[in-house]
Amino acid sequence: MQQDMRYAYEIYRQKSFSKAAQALFITQPALSIAISKLEASLGMPLFDRSTRPISLTPAGRIYLQTIEKTRALEQDLRHQLDDIRALRTGTITIGSSHFINACILPEVLTRFNRKFPQVKLNLLEGSSHAMA
Repeated sequence: MQQDMRYAYEIYRQKSFSKAAQALFITQPALSIAISKLEASLGMPLFDRSTRPISLTPAGRIYLQTIEKTRALEQDLRHQLDDIRALRTGTITIGSSHFINACILPEVLTRFNRKFPQVKLNLLEGSSHAMA
């Protein structure tokens, strides 16, 4: 997640610039400057600083909804990549000659498929020149 989104999310979570700055390990003035720049780039404030605890403006609510969607997408991406890394899902394409496909791979691929049933196997057959 982008730094400005992390900052805004932490302020929302902590309901305080100073508590958010502490949690983010930055100074409160640095956090305030970063959020001021973000708000200037958006053209409107995200936080109502007149309330205690701090609250979101209507624009802030929309921004935070987007942050939450972004966080969910990032988490989904991490899960999908972990599934591929752990061979829980994905696709493997193997290209080889007729002899290897017919005589060697059936036993190997059967064992592989039992161990990793969610991994899709594509088997191509051809000469080494055609596979390049």
